[in-house]
Amino acid sequence: MKNTHHTFTRRNFLRLAAITPLATALGNGFDETLWRSDDPALNLTITEALRRQKILIADGHHRYETMLALRDMLRAEYPDAPATASFNYAFMLLVDLHDPGLLVLPTYRLLSLTPQMREAFPRVAGAHFQLEHLGNLRPEQVNETLLRHGDEHAFLCYADNTYQLLTSPKTEKDGLPVLDVQVLQEQLIAPLLAADSTSAATVERNVRYTHDAADAMAAIDRDEAQAAIFLRGTPVPDVLTLAAAGIRLPQKSTYFYPKVPTGLVMYNLQPEVTAG
Repeated sequence: MKNTHHTFTRRNFLRLAAITPLATALGNGFDETLWRSDDPALNLTITEALRRQKILIADGHHRYETMLALRDMLRAEYPDAPATASFNYAFMLLVDLHDPGLLVLPTYRLLSLTPQMREAFPRVAGAHFQLEHLGNLRPEQVNETLLRHGDEHAFLCYADNTYQLLTSPKTEKDGLPVLDVQVLQEQLIAPLLAADSTSAATVERNVRYTHDAADAMAAIDRDEAQAAIFLRGTPVPDVLTLAAAGIRLPQKSTYFYPKVPTGLVMYNLQPEVTAG
């Protein structure tokens, strides 16, 4: 994916910023400002800058698939609608993947373990990882601890008021990087679920997600789950590399940040509304 950040953003941002904003909103601790450009020359520049670019659906592929299904349904319901009917177009936020402010934050796993799974945990973890018992950790120490093991696959497990560090050598498959989330799913979570002989354990039933280390620790202390697994965020270059190779990432691999507030803009899908 070509970097258009320098060719478009710096050259044209001042022209866009000179327009009176349509709206501002407080996002996740920062201000969001929304402009609408009615400048044909600027719009043409944007169009030409994006014409030859590839779009990576980094977040929201389920919504995109739903939108396509809705489009097909509305086409059948309104066969006389023009080709420019709004429901024939996608409404999306485009972000420069090379922007240094773009982050992928980690998504922690909360595991609800059956007695069979709890019994199997030491065997499953020991089969694939080096295990090291740690002392008590504060939430802010979770990421610090994992970052010290950047040359390995590394995870922290909090269970029974005890912290364990799980590490294994970095790996590749067919010349492509293997992500921490892939290792976690294939070498720990999937075998644990399989250890329940009742076949009732599934990702949907036994795995929950959170982005907050303190919340994860508190959930374990309240016995709302039996183990919390902490991991690092997925590197943005690895997301691009695997997506370009056609590899679908495991569930909850990417939590892109910052997030845009919901409802800042709306899209009208009425058949009489046209785009462009």
